[in-house]
Amino acid sequence: MNEFEVEFEEDEKRIADILAPGQKIEDLPDVSIEMLETYYQYLARNLPCGLLLTGQDAVGYFDWEEIFDFGYGSKNEYKRLKKYKASCYDKFKLIELKNIEPSHGIVVTVSRISDNKKFNIPLADLEVWDQDSNGYVLVDDYVIWFVNYNGEWV
Repeated sequence: MNEFEVEFEEDEKRIADILAPGQKIEDLPDVSIEMLETYYQYLARNLPCGLLLTGQDAVGYFDWEEIFDFGYGSKNEYKRLKKYKASCYDKFKLIELKNIEPSHGIVVTVSRISDNKKFNIPLADLEVWDQDSNGYVLVDDYVIWFVNYNGEWV
């Protein structure tokens, strides 16, 4: 087993302990409303307040930025849109876990650090800014599960 496979197995073990305690990693449940609710409750109890987040990529919630990343949009248009849209390059502070949306999973309310503007963003489109933070593994494990175990139900 290579280093990546060992690390992924450790991630899956932590996720299994949350969603299916006592079961084998091979039995890790797929994403479903029931499992999202279980994960939501776990994160509500364990995510630190004020956790600092940023976007993962210009995809998903941040897909509006893709044309600008490839140089197709104007700088002025980007500046105008960024005033009221969240950017994957912004830094955010976690305010609360807001709800569960079937197609997006757990949605969180964040505040953009630069102007305190609030946004509701799927947690799977975010990552913890500081990898040494207590919340880094919690969010990373959720994203791994949501992305890799998300079957046809959405």
